[in-house]
Amino acid sequence: MAFMYLEVVIRMPTCQDCRFYTPVDELKGECFSLGFEVRGKTDSKKCPERAFRPNKPRPKKGGSKGNGI
Repeated sequence: MAFMYLEVVIRMPTCQDCRFYTPVDELKGECFSLGFEVRGKTDSKKCPERAFRPNKPRPKKGGSKGNGI
């Protein structure tokens, strides 16, 4: 009997996932709530102001919204 191991990766949110984060370049961005630059890969639990707010999921484009006639 063969065993299969499944690796599950849970990605913790980072500053890049915050609605207040605006990217400046590949590594850093500006935090609107703080008013200064932060590293994009910083763990959200280490937010200096505890102001992390996740981005709202964007609605998917496409699909039909008609009445089907």
